Amino acid sequence: MKTFTCLKADIAESISRCARNTPSRPTLEILQCVKVQVIKNGSCIVTATDMETEVMCKTTINPIPKGFTFCVPAKKLDTLLNSFSGHDELTFTITTEGQREVCTLRCGTAEFNLTVWPSSTFPSTSKLEKGNKLQFNCKKFSRMLSKVTPMMANNDVRYYLNGVKVEIEGNSMVLVSTDGHRMSTYNCQIEGLDSPRTDCILPRQAVSEIIALLSGIQDEECQLAFYSAHCRVITSSMVITTKLIDGRYPDWRRVLPDTDNVMFLDKNHFIGVLRRAVVLCNEKFKGVQIAHKEGAITISSTNENQEKGSESMNVQFKNATSHTIGFNVMYLLDAVNSVDGPNIEVHFATDTIDRACFITSQASPEILNTVMPVRI
Repeated sequence: MKTFTCLKADIAESISRCARNTPSRPTLEILQCVKVQVIKNGSCIVTATDMETEVMCKTTINPIPKGFTFCVPAKKLDTLLNSFSGHDELTFTITTEGQREVCTLRCGTAEFNLTVWPSSTFPSTSKLEKGNKLQFNCKKFSRMLSKVTPMMANNDVRYYLNGVKVEIEGNSMVLVSTDGHRMSTYNCQIEGLDSPRTDCILPRQAVSEIIALLSGIQDEECQLAFYSAHCRVITSSMVITTKLIDGRYPDWRRVLPDTDNVMFLDKNHFIGVLRRAVVLCNEKFKGVQIAHKEGAITISSTNENQEKGSESMNVQFKNATSHTIGFNVMYLLDAVNSVDGPNIEVHFATDTIDRACFITSQASPEILNTVMPVRI
C-alpha cells in the first residue's frame, strides 16, 4: 500500500493547472490522466500532456518514507478537489485489487475510488538538447502574448499561421501573429540580453496555455528555452514544454506600409463609433467604409436589407489625402482594443489605398497592429 497526506490547498492548484491541459477527446486514454510523482522528501510533481504541450507543476506535501508514481483521471480528480475547502486534509492511498490498482481519496467521512492507469504508458517529453535560453519577466511575457493572440489564425489550412512567431536576436524580441487579413507585432528590447538569432512558431493552444498559467504569477522571472523542435517555459512552480510548428512563416515586414500619412484619434470615441456601425453591417462580411475629408472622418455601414448608417468624428491629420477605404469592422475593433493609451495613431500608405493600414499609439509604440482593406 502506498499513501500520502496533504492539505487541499497544497495540491489542488497544481491538479487544476494540469487538468486544463488534458484533451477533451484524447487519442490515447492515458492522456485524460495526470501523472502524480510523490517524492519522499515531500515534493510532488503533477504532469499532464496532450502530446503537443506538456505542463508540469511542482508543489510540497508531507514527507513520506518512499516515493511512488501513479496516474488518475485529471478532470474527475480536479472536480473532487474543488468541492473541498482549502484547509481540508486529504489522504491518497494506492492499493491493488486483483489485477488493477485503485486510488482512494479520503477527506473526513468522504471516500472516493479512482482507477489508476499504468504510469509507464504516460508519454513524456524526451531529454532536450542544448538550446537558446534567456531570462524574462513572467508578467511581461504573458502580456506580450496576450496582445498578439487576437490576430492568430484558427484552424487555417496554412498551418504555420495557427500560432505566434518568435524572433530573437541580440537584445530584441519580436512576436508576430497573423491570419492573412490582419497582423499584430510586439517589439521589445531586453536589457542585458545578447542572444543568437532564434526563429520559431509557438502553436495556438500552447500560447493560450502559457498565458493562462503565467497570468497568476506576478513579479517573477521565468526562463525561456528554445530548442530545434520545442520551446520550454520554466518558473519556480511549473514547467511548460511545447512542440514548435515546423513551417516557414511569411515575410511579415513586407506588409507594413511605408508612410507618414497619419490620422490621430481619440481611442474610446473611435471604438464607440465602430460599435454603432456594427449594428447595420452586413452580418457576413462586417464591412464599413471610412471616408477622410477636411479634418474629419465619416464611418458608414450598410447591409443586405438596405439599412444604412453613418457617423462622423473630428480627427487630426498629418499629410493626409482625401479618400475612402473599406475595412472589416471587427478586425478594426480588435486592433484598436489591443493598443494602450487614450489616443491612437492610424497610418495609411501614401501610394495606394489598397495597402494595409497599421494602428499604434504613443503609450504603446511597441505594439503595431495591421489591418488589410476590403472591397465594399
